[in-house]
Amino acid sequence: MAGLGARRYSRGVTALAAPRPIRPSLRRGAARALAAVLLAIVAVCTVPAAASAEEPVRFGGSDVIDSAGVLGGEAAAVEEALDELYAEAGIQLLVAYVDTFDGMAPAEWAQRTAERNGLGSNDVLLAVAVEDRSYVTWYPEDFELSEGKTLSVEQDDIEPRLRADDWSGAAIAAAEGYARASQGINWLPILAGAAIIALGVWGFTAFRRRRAANAQRRADTARLEELEQRASIALVALDDELMTSAEELAFAAAQFGEAATKPFRDAVAEARAKSMEAFALKQRLDDTEEEPDAERAAMAEQIIALTAEGDAALDAQAAAFAELRELEKNAPQALAEAGRTAVDLEEKVAASERALSDMAGRYDASALSAVADNPARARELLTFAAKSRAAAEKAIAAGQSGDAAVQVRAAQATAGRIAQLSDAVDALATELAEASAHLAAAVRDTQDDLAAARPLANDPRMHASTQELTLAMGKASAAVERASSPEGQRDPLVSLTALTAADAELDRILAIAREEQERTARALRQLPDTIKRAETAVAQASSFITTRRGAVREHARTRLAEAERLLATAVAAQHDPVGAVDTALRAASTADAALSRAQSDVRAASSYGSSGDNDSAVLGALLGDLIFGGSASRGTTWGGSLGGWGGSSSRRSSRGSSRSRSSSIGRSSGRSFGGSRGRTGGGRF
Repeated sequence: MAGLGARRYSRGVTALAAPRPIRPSLRRGAARALAAVLLAIVAVCTVPAAASAEEPVRFGGSDVIDSAGVLGGEAAAVEEALDELYAEAGIQLLVAYVDTFDGMAPAEWAQRTAERNGLGSNDVLLAVAVEDRSYVTWYPEDFELSEGKTLSVEQDDIEPRLRADDWSGAAIAAAEGYARASQGINWLPILAGAAIIALGVWGFTAFRRRRAANAQRRADTARLEELEQRASIALVALDDELMTSAEELAFAAAQFGEAATKPFRDAVAEARAKSMEAFALKQRLDDTEEEPDAERAAMAEQIIALTAEGDAALDAQAAAFAELRELEKNAPQALAEAGRTAVDLEEKVAASERALSDMAGRYDASALSAVADNPARARELLTFAAKSRAAAEKAIAAGQSGDAAVQVRAAQATAGRIAQLSDAVDALATELAEASAHLAAAVRDTQDDLAAARPLANDPRMHASTQELTLAMGKASAAVERASSPEGQRDPLVSLTALTAADAELDRILAIAREEQERTARALRQLPDTIKRAETAVAQASSFITTRRGAVREHARTRLAEAERLLATAVAAQHDPVGAVDTALRAASTADAALSRAQSDVRAASSYGSSGDNDSAVLGALLGDLIFGGSASRGTTWGGSLGGWGGSSSRRSSRGSSRSRSSSIGRSSGRSFGGSRGRTGGGRF
C-alpha cells in the first residue's frame, strides 16, 4: 500500500471545454454506438500496446472509455452500474481504462482530463493505467462525499479488484461504493463480509444472466435452423411435385384433350408461380449477404407458406383429375348410369314445370321471379347432357377411352346442375305455402298488439312514448291491411316479412309504453302524499321565517319563494302525475333548505348580542321588525347591532405579520461552468 502514501493533490484553474450533457438513459444505445466508433478510431490510430502513449481522454456520448481493451463483453455491465449510481445518488462516474498515463503524474493526467471534459460538482473520474499498474481518482472541490469516504471506496472497493485484474469489477464496485457512501452509512465495520457477499451475488447474477442469454440464443438459433430446414424440404417437395404434374399434364392433354385438362393446367401454372417466388427468397437466404436472424426466420416462414399455397393449388385439381382417370377405366358403366339418371331428371324437370304453372295461378310473378326460368334452363341442360352421352357412346365404340371419360364427366356435371334448378322450384313452392299458412296467424297477433296499444296511445297522461307508439301502430296497421288483402296473399313471403318487422317494432314500443304506464300509475298513488309532504314543508318554513323575519336574510327567503312556486306548479300539473310527483319532491326539498338556512340566520343573529343572552337577542330582532315594519334593510336594530340591546359589539381581525420561507438553490445536477478544480486520489495496485 506504499502507493497510498504517495497520493498528491493538485489544484488549477483553466478554461472549461463545453459541458457534457447529463447521462440520458434513453440515449444509452446511441451513446454505446458512439463509444464503439471512438474505440475503433483509437484502435486504428494507436501503436501497439508496448509503445502506447495516452493523452488525457475526451469522453463523448459514453461514460466508459476502454482504449486498453480490458473490458471486453463486460462494458455493458459497467454502464448499468454507472446508471444505477446516478439514479440512486446523483453522482456521475466516468471510467477510463488506458495503457499508460503518457509519462504524466496520475494527478496531473486526471486534472487535465477533468478540464478537457468540463467535469462539474457531481462528477467523479476513475482512470486506470493498465500497464503502469496505477490508477487515479478525481473529485470536484465541493464534492458531497468527504475525503475519508472516498478513501474508503478506493481502498476497500477499487484496489482489491484492480490487483486481481478484475477490471469491470473495479468500476462496478466503485459505483456501488460511492452509492453506499452517499447514503451516510459507515460500512467500514461490515465491509469485508459485505464485499464478499456482494461479489458472490454479483458473480452469481452475472452468471445467471449469461446463462439465460446463452440459452435464449441457443433456442433462437435452433428455431431458425428448424425453420430453414422445413423451408428447404417444402421447397424441394413442391418442385418435385411440379415436375411430376407437368409430365402428367402432358399425358392428360393428349388423352383427354386441352379443354378437359385446362383447370389442371391453370393449377400447375399457379403452383409454379408460388414456387418461383419461394426460390427467390431461398436465394436471398443463401447469398453472401447475412440478414438478421429475425429477417431470416420471416423469410423461411414465407417460403413455407408459399409452398403450402402451391401444393394446395395442385391438390385442388388432383382429386378431379384422379376421378377423370378412374372414369376412363369404367366409361361404359358410367355412361349407362348417366342414362338412367337422365330419365329420372326428365321426370323431375316435368314435375317442376307443373309446380311452377300451379304457383303462377296463385301468386304474383314477383313472388316467382327467382325460379321463373329454372325449368327452361333445365331443359337446355338435358339436351346438352344427351349430346354428351351420345358423344361418349361414340368414343367408346371407337376405342377412345379418354374422350369417352371427358364426355361422361360432362354429362354427370350437367345432371347435378339440372337437379339444383328443379330443387329450387320445389323449395320455393314449399316456402310460399308455409308463408300463406303463417300469414293469417301473424295478422291476428299484430291485431292483438294494436288493440293493446290503442288505450296507451290515447291516454292523455302518456307523454314520452306516445309519438313513437302512434308511428309504430301506423306501420303495423298498414302491414296488416296489405297482408289481409288479395294482393298481399299473392306474395305471402313479402307480406309476412313486412308484417313480422312491423309487429316486432310495435312490440318494442309497446313495452316502453307499458313501463311508462306503470310509472304513471305508481305516481298517481304517490301524488297525494307527496303534495301533502311538500305543503307541510312549505308551511313550516314559511311560519318560521315569518315569526323571525328580523333575523332571516335573503337566501332563506329566496328558497322559500322557490318552494312555493314549485308547490303551485305540482298542484297545477296533476294531469302529469310523474312530473307532478317530481316537482312536489323538489318543492319539499327546497322548503327544507329554506328552513335550514333561516335557522342558521337566526343562530347567527343571536351570537351578536352584547350580553350573550340569546333570548334577548332574538327579542331585539323581533322588536326591530315591529318598529321598522319588518324591513331589515332600513337600518340596524336598537343599540346599533343586528340583534343586541345596549351597545354594539364589533368583531376584530388582527393582521399578523406574514412570514416568508426562504429557499436555497441546490447544486445543479448537470455539469458546472466554473473551473474544474478538484482533489485526486488513487495509487498503484
